[in-house]
Amino acid sequence: MMPGMLRKIAFASGLVLLFSVGLFTTNGCGGGSGSMYASELQGRVTDAESGAPIAGVAVWIGHSDDITDEDGQYELTSLYTATQTLHARRDGYRELAADIPLHSGMNHFDIAMRRQ
Repeated sequence: MMPGMLRKIAFASGLVLLFSVGLFTTNGCGGGSGSMYASELQGRVTDAESGAPIAGVAVWIGHSDDITDEDGQYELTSLYTATQTLHARRDGYRELAADIPLHSGMNHFDIAMRRQ
């Protein structure tokens, strides 16, 4: 093969590779419309006995976390669409871990925590 022809093939192959990587980052894990991070979760944390909202509860799934507000509300974003383990922790209450299926879009899961 001639040296000039080999450079043209190598250059053309590089363009295809760059184009393919560009597609992956915009539609794959990079956050585009085909993203695996297509789920969000919101809910309310309450005391299991009184039903009162609990403020200051740490709620998390993987890398996404939140602290409940005065109404016990939390919201987690950028979650994988799959079954995930939800954790909740606050002093004076038993720590909670629950496997919940997350579907694409917004999901809802309320938590009732028991005192220690």
